[in-house]
Amino acid sequence: MLVCISDLHFTDSSTGKYNVDARTFRNFWNKILETARGLNVREIELALLGDFFDLLHSRKWLEGSGEVKPWTEKGEGQLRVVEAILNDVFRGNEELLTYLAEISKSSDLDIKVTYIPGDHDWLINRYEGLREKVCKQLQLSHNPAERFPSFIRREEYHVFGRHGHEYDIYHFEGDYDAPSIGDAMVIELINRFPDALAKTMGEKIDKALLQKLQRIEDVRPLLDTPGWISAVAEESTVPETADAIKACWDDLVNQFNHLAYVQQWYTVHDSWAPLDEADRLKERLKTASFALKNPAGKSTTSSKPIMSQFVREEDRHPREAYNEDFIRHDPIQYVVLGHTHQGRVLSMDRINGVEKIYFNLGTWRSVHTRNKFGSEKVLFTSWRTLNYAVFYQEGEHPDQAFEFWSAALR
Repeated sequence: MLVCISDLHFTDSSTGKYNVDARTFRNFWNKILETARGLNVREIELALLGDFFDLLHSRKWLEGSGEVKPWTEKGEGQLRVVEAILNDVFRGNEELLTYLAEISKSSDLDIKVTYIPGDHDWLINRYEGLREKVCKQLQLSHNPAERFPSFIRREEYHVFGRHGHEYDIYHFEGDYDAPSIGDAMVIELINRFPDALAKTMGEKIDKALLQKLQRIEDVRPLLDTPGWISAVAEESTVPETADAIKACWDDLVNQFNHLAYVQQWYTVHDSWAPLDEADRLKERLKTASFALKNPAGKSTTSSKPIMSQFVREEDRHPREAYNEDFIRHDPIQYVVLGHTHQGRVLSMDRINGVEKIYFNLGTWRSVHTRNKFGSEKVLFTSWRTLNYAVFYQEGEHPDQAFEFWSAALR
């Protein structure tokens, strides 16, 4: 029995307290054990397919001189920051992580946990000392002298699994030991934004608004972030809020665009194409500024041509995965990814009689989702989600090869 989850995003809580609680994880695992014991299952592998830990959403990157970042030089200074964040993640989630570490000891089944880093915890793989900490914390059988794997391939379950940021140009540069522009976007824009707004507005800040803005990372797809910020701002009773939000965003974007790493990224990704990836990111940031000028991200004809140039992330992701030759030609049937926070199952193709089915494991966090109908304004609804996939090898289940479970909780 192979169980796959991803994108739990355990943080140090410095940018907001929204980690998954231990009770939720216990209930999930008890359900897995109940299912396994009702079948002919003798072994379970729990695959954590990326972003189990989140080392980017932390104020520690902004403390002190703020010179040490994921994209600055590898070395002791960077290691100290990452280690401090990871230690706080462990402390803040001790009950759940201890329970996870003991699942292999507290069952009559043979249980193995496999950990794969994603784009929010890639720095763990950079330093052996951090790999050792994770192995000890989760009681993994992995040798910390070796890097954690970037994928799993389980022929007995017909599964190929990875985090999936490999198909996102903003979060993967083709090297698992390299930063991405997404690191800078999270730290310099998303992490800074609530504090910048609080500083600008001072005592006039709407505390409820500030608390909501700490959940900015939960907007999906990310293209809807400006509309969400604007919608949240309209709920405020403080008249100056909308103007302050616009000013703060523009200032942060200006600082972001002048960072040496960002300018280098723009140069590398600039091409003769009419709309290359550098242009796309610049347009996204401009569109965000434009949207913040309009109440609740009100849809306008002038913004639609800009937005129409972008394929929505949840549609682009399976297409990028399918475009990989080895995925199309590998006899493996099931391609299991995370990253987008949009849980779904999609039939990709049938090649030489083999079905190719895409699974996205979604997230266990909240999601802020744009309403599809009924309002001229852009409005959002929020709920918590929980997604996981289960795969069976021959002889384990009489009727099924896989199960995909997705829950919305509120």
